[in-house]
Parts: sequence; structure tokens; C-alpha cells
Amino acid sequence: MNMEHIAESLFRKYYNFTQPQITVQDVLNLRKARFINDEYWAIWKKYGEFFGFLEGFFHKTDGTNQLYKIPENEKFLFQLPQNIVDNFKSDKDLALYLQKHNIKRMVNENARNLILASNKLYEVNTILKPKNLEELMKYRGYGRKIANMVMNVVFDIPRIAVDVRVFRAGVNLGLLPKEFLNQHNKDKFKIKAEMILNEMFKDSKFLIEMDYLLFQEGGK
Repeated sequence: MNMEHIAESLFRKYYNFTQPQITVQDVLNLRKARFINDEYWAIWKKYGEFFGFLEGFFHKTDGTNQLYKIPENEKFLFQLPQNIVDNFKSDKDLALYLQKHNIKRMVNENARNLILASNKLYEVNTILKPKNLEELMKYRGYGRKIANMVMNVVFDIPRIAVDVRVFRAGVNLGLLPKEFLNQHNKDKFKIKAEMILNEMFKDSKFLIEMDYLLFQEGGK
């Protein structure tokens, strides 16, 4: 099985790319354009890595973002750990602020997680730049799938996040064993699938976009 051929076929299919050669820069350029044209990902990129990291706490429930509801002139509050620390006295204070802007999803839990993460980063006087998946998963509220997604989207570190659509695509394309199908809710299968796919495409120029390409393919 030619992994690069599969990756290239998916790239051409979902980007409608017809040029005979595909360079690494082509992949990066089309990825950038995809983010710009997506109303949610564009916000993550516009307001920076810390903003996107905080969005990850909300994203885990049903795949949609929440901080976009914050007015434009107040989004700066979520761009740096110091801004959170300086403007919200407690997690209850932050929860009330979020509710005021119609952010209700697990708001108390997420407010606590945001405050804890901001305080941790503020105390060590650093900007979050995870070296690996495990570093992100140390933050309460982050599981493997969201950590993989945030590594890929926010920090541009190539990772494939595994969900039901990626499972489906992996099996249908012969990348994963058939017994993996319909096992996406079992942790041991999720971790194994994640490891197989990331290892399989680790040297591919398409790795940074394989998460998106497999997700699209699995949506059929």
C-alpha cells in the first residue's frame, strides 16, 4: 500500500488540486486558505495561540467553538494568560462573564479550567508552546482528541486526531484493520488508531493536513 499515493489522492480530491506536482508549500498555502475561509478556524488564527488553546476547553463537547461570541473589542481578554488573571478575580467571576455572552456549555467547569491554566502559565511567565501531546494533556479538561486537534490547528504541529469519521476513513482506505470499525468509543482502539495513523504518515508532506483529509473522507 502506497501511503503517499493515498494522501495525494485525498489532497487532490478535497482541494480540487489539478497541478501535476504538489509541493510542501502548496499544502501549507491551501491549509492557510482553508483556515481563512472557515468562520471558526479564522478566529482561532486571528487572535493567537493562547486564544485557540482556551477554545479547546469548550470544543470537546460537540465540536463547535464558543469564544467567538465574545465581542470583538473584548476578545483581547482571552489572548494572554495575564489578561485572564488581571480581569477575572475568580472562576465564578469568569463564569458569570461567559454566561453574559451566552456561553453556557459546561460553563462552570470550563471557567475553572481556564483560570487554572491561565494562572499556571502566568506564574511561570511563559507562553504556551507544547513540545508534545502529553504536555497539553496535563491541563484539566484536555483529552487526547482535543489535544491532537489543538496541536494541529493552533500550534501547526502535525497530528491526526481520531474520531468516528477518521476511524471510518481509515478502515475504508485499508489504513486500519477492519475490526477497528465502530470501535471509536473504546480508548484502546482510539489510541492505537492514532498511533498507527501518525506513524504511517509521519514522513509525508501531507501529514499536517491528514487530520482534515481523513475527516472529510470519513464523512461519506
